[in-house]
Amino acid sequence: MKQFNHVLMNRYHYQTEATRFDTIDRIKLGIQGYIIGLYAQPDIETALTKLDTGWQLLAEYEADRDLTESLERIANTYKGG
Repeated sequence: MKQFNHVLMNRYHYQTEATRFDTIDRIKLGIQGYIIGLYAQPDIETALTKLDTGWQLLAEYEADRDLTESLERIANTYKGG
């Protein structure tokens, strides 16, 4: 019988901003897709907030490690940086 190794999952958050809604929406979808690709049934919550200067994305997720570096690369790809 196959045994599963249980991995300790911690709660993390990632935050970024963009001036345009379509940019922040693409970042949100990219981050969700990345985390869904890593974990079978991930717990991820996202919130978009309208700011005077644009939009803010807050993503809270459970993972076995901090994914900030990867999520920052995803955000920079859509921001064009």
